[in-house]
Amino acid sequence: MDDARIIELYFARDEAAIEQTRASYGHKLRAVALRILADAMDAQECENDTYLKTWTSIPPNRPVHFFAYIAKICRNAALGILEYRGAAKRSAQVVELTDEMQQCIPDSLAERAFEPEEIGSLLTATFYVNNILNYRPLDESESSTGTYSELGLPMFFGFDLKLTIR
Repeated sequence: MDDARIIELYFARDEAAIEQTRASYGHKLRAVALRILADAMDAQECENDTYLKTWTSIPPNRPVHFFAYIAKICRNAALGILEYRGAAKRSAQVVELTDEMQQCIPDSLAERAFEPEEIGSLLTATFYVNNILNYRPLDESESSTGTYSELGLPMFFGFDLKLTIR
């Protein structure tokens, strides 16, 4: 069927217009979308969106070159999907690039060789004994052996390690 007859079917609001458009130009529309998107499912979706947009836009418009008109609609639909796919929040390429660049940037502390004296000056260690009942550390005066064990009070031991980075 020729383009003028298909356009007349659209103006008559005959659903056969969509079937005739599909029969005449369906494979070409799919090819246009497939070249842009490289995904058959998305290309099929663009083709179907083209039929819907053509159905809603032709009664006020009368295209001179029918295939150019519907190919433009299909191309714009495909570019819209491509833009949606490439949105910043949906793109994993940014994360991959960040991880890749992080491996390339040298870490000054990791590559620096420390002398044993420097390591000792950067670390602070504290050992403590606490009474479980009142959670307070033993004072120097209470540090005699057996004070808590004579009273039968439970104790726990702890170790704090602090690292200072300069």
